[in-house]
Amino acid sequence: MSNSKLLRLTSFERFATLIVGLSCLALQAPMACSEEPPAAKRHELCQGVTVALQQEPQPSFVITGLDLEQATSAIKITVVPDDQQRREVPPMLGRFVERDQSVVFEPRFPLSPALEYRVELIGELANQSQSRISPVFQLPKPAPQPQVYVTEVFPSSDTLPENLLKFYIHFSGPMSRGEAYQHVRLLHGADVVDRPFLELGEELWDAGQTRFTLFIHPGRIKRGLKPREEDGPAMVAGEEYSLEIDKRWVSADGQPLKDSYRKRFTVVEPDHQQLNPESWKIETPTRDSRLAVLLKFDEPLDHAMLMRVLSVQRRDGSSIHGKIQVSEHETQWSFTPDQDWEEGIYEIRIATNLEDRSGNSVARPFETKMQERAASQPSTHIAVEFIVN
Repeated sequence: MSNSKLLRLTSFERFATLIVGLSCLALQAPMACSEEPPAAKRHELCQGVTVALQQEPQPSFVITGLDLEQATSAIKITVVPDDQQRREVPPMLGRFVERDQSVVFEPRFPLSPALEYRVELIGELANQSQSRISPVFQLPKPAPQPQVYVTEVFPSSDTLPENLLKFYIHFSGPMSRGEAYQHVRLLHGADVVDRPFLELGEELWDAGQTRFTLFIHPGRIKRGLKPREEDGPAMVAGEEYSLEIDKRWVSADGQPLKDSYRKRFTVVEPDHQQLNPESWKIETPTRDSRLAVLLKFDEPLDHAMLMRVLSVQRRDGSSIHGKIQVSEHETQWSFTPDQDWEEGIYEIRIATNLEDRSGNSVARPFETKMQERAASQPSTHIAVEFIVN
């Protein structure tokens, strides 16, 4: 047999193999499509009322045997505390909706496989039921991912004012909800500061659950308030403190943090001064370049707000797209455009709620009385103008 004939035969064999393979796939496809995911396990809350944890298309609780109005008033879903203490736990945030002859509870925030969730009857239906249970559910843990760790804590400086308002804790990946305050503490030397934080029922996370906002309790900050008078300020000028983050805090996939984290800092005198944009300095770029426009402040400002409430636009109001960067311990803000600067007049548009580390804003000092806040209605934005030529 010639080499050319052998080549033709080999090509034919390859083609036949391909056809057979495709035919097998075609025969298998209907079988694969007909397979359904296993049904979620149902638990009976009382006679005729059941609940199941449904994982697709998103984790939610499916209740049968009740209509929408009954479920809304009779079903309570909570996170099971991991400290085993008998303390009151607020119900989960979410909504009940009717779907496919059932009532579905859709959590406002994603469920975490690191947490357990209890479903129980409350109110009149619970009182009428002779025998009932409160089942506990937990999502299956996904395949292990690289352990999450704390990447940054803001303010970044190692000197902070006595009336510091909040910390921002940044993580390398998504974290779980519901147990933040169990894993952060403020230390004065080796002693734990008693109740320094404002513990909110709805923890303050960004959309990706990688940045947690931790408030110092305002009652320990504002002068003249009862908590400060009774317990004193959470931090005292001239003293050294540490913010400690426990590595037992788990990420969204149920793993503990890679390491604990500690931010050490010295406390200085409190700051009660309203922001003064007149004291800021600006460095402007040149035309036909992508150099940054630079804004320098006379004190550190709120990191998250610097990333969010400043923008650059042309004089006619049209937006300029680009990248924001905050540096020099939050005393410097820069904007680098996506396209070269054109000659003209521009402005940095700044929301007047922009704050420093103590909550003093462009609009007013933090300790302004509520009556004075209601009476004053400052403009919502200011503009810092600059020229490119």
